[in-house]
Amino acid sequence: MGCISNQNRDIQGKSTGLHVSPLLNTINQTFDTLQMGFSKSLAPYYSDVLSLALSHLQSLLPTFTHYYLTSENEPPTAAEEDAIDLSMIGCPTIDLIAAITRSSKAKSWLQPSTVETLVLTLCGWIQMTEDDVKSI
Repeated sequence: MGCISNQNRDIQGKSTGLHVSPLLNTINQTFDTLQMGFSKSLAPYYSDVLSLALSHLQSLLPTFTHYYLTSENEPPTAAEEDAIDLSMIGCPTIDLIAAITRSSKAKSWLQPSTVETLVLTLCGWIQMTEDDVKSI
């Protein structure tokens, strides 16, 4: 189960969200796929992967909050034709964290302080955006 969604588009088909490089999305999805297929080989690196994924979510959260949750400003657009919304970067990263933390090999990373940071960060990412509210 993933939380990847389609780009937000207006009536004329133009993208309306803050965009980031499609490469970041591809990297996150690739890590998730590799984790499923090669979990034993990647297990020694889970702690580093989880720390980087959490750091990535934390660094993007203020921008996500500003443009998608609290601002009347429109998110800036990208010059790239196939750019994706910022929320589409968070989703594969969250999927990756969820998949790894379900395994017993991630127990050493799941310390109380790390879990607290993870929960607080995820609470920021799971808030409903204006588009989410309008689509209900």
